[in-house]
Amino acid sequence: MTPAGPVPAGWRAVTLPNNACQFAAPPDWQVAGTSALAPGDRATAALTSQSMNGWDAFKERAKSSQSGATTREDSADRLWLERQREDGSVQHYIARPAGNVACVLQIDVTRDGVSPLEPVIRQMADSLGAPS
Repeated sequence: MTPAGPVPAGWRAVTLPNNACQFAAPPDWQVAGTSALAPGDRATAALTSQSMNGWDAFKERAKSSQSGATTREDSADRLWLERQREDGSVQHYIARPAGNVACVLQIDVTRDGVSPLEPVIRQMADSLGAPS
């Protein structure tokens, strides 16, 4: 099980209703339920969990379902896939194991947000995991 990373100062923890997974959203993002919206609609982040019988099997299924994505990280505690779209936008698919579920954070970033939001996306990815 991968515990959620620290919530940066001023950020808000966004947690699933079943308390299985959480991530942190920056203070200037609008949080609604298990999703967050960046200022200027430059990005959206949505948190879900998916049942799994094993982390390696989950990663293989995720990679095969995310065709065209490049693997940014494939480790014992995180899978990070990134898909570049024709319009310049980027979709991040980030998953971490949390017991019998995988915490999945999908972040869609518009072309205008890709470069300026890169450090924010990294912090959000690092915050994903099981609440402590």
